Amino acid sequence: MFKKLLSFSLCFTVVVFLGVIGTGCAKKPKTPEVVEEPKAVVEETPTAPEPEPEVATQPVEEHEGFKPVEEPPPPPKPNLANIRFEDVHFEYDKYDIMWSDKSKIQDMAQTLKDNPELFVTIEGHCDERGTNTYNRSLGDKRASTVQEFLYSLGVLKTRTSTVSYGEEKPLCTEQNESCWQKNRRAHFLVSIGSR
Repeated sequence: MFKKLLSFSLCFTVVVFLGVIGTGCAKKPKTPEVVEEPKAVVEETPTAPEPEPEVATQPVEEHEGFKPVEEPPPPPKPNLANIRFEDVHFEYDKYDIMWSDKSKIQDMAQTLKDNPELFVTIEGHCDERGTNTYNRSLGDKRASTVQEFLYSLGVLKTRTSTVSYGEEKPLCTEQNESCWQKNRRAHFLVSIGSR
């Protein structure tokens, strides 16, 4: 009995499924083709475009309490011959830029970007401790580090050059930490024009 019921249910499901598929996809009725008669070709003569209406360009009159807005003049350029950049200082035996000096270099970069006629020579300096060869190398690394930081801020390397003086050009000649700290620096020489 169970087999008959199962067989009947399966047959009923197949019949309903086929009925839905067969009637579910109705075809569109065919529409008769309409043949259009050829139309007469009318040649149009080109017409001149209409002129655009003229707009009156009269100066704005000043009314009581009203004045036309004027563009403010650009700020004056700084006297480029007087531009000086602050020295950047370094820790003993290091060439990493200190956080306290990064803003100086950022200001320098902005000035250089605003004044494309300026070029800067970055001098690397050291205190007197260490050999001449070592201090020359350390001074070069200090100058190059500043140059790379300027480059990362958008200043082209062609607008900068580096030189190392090691311990040869001290600012201070005393034999103490305060003096030595002044000598561990990058100094900047500004020039105008192309190199």
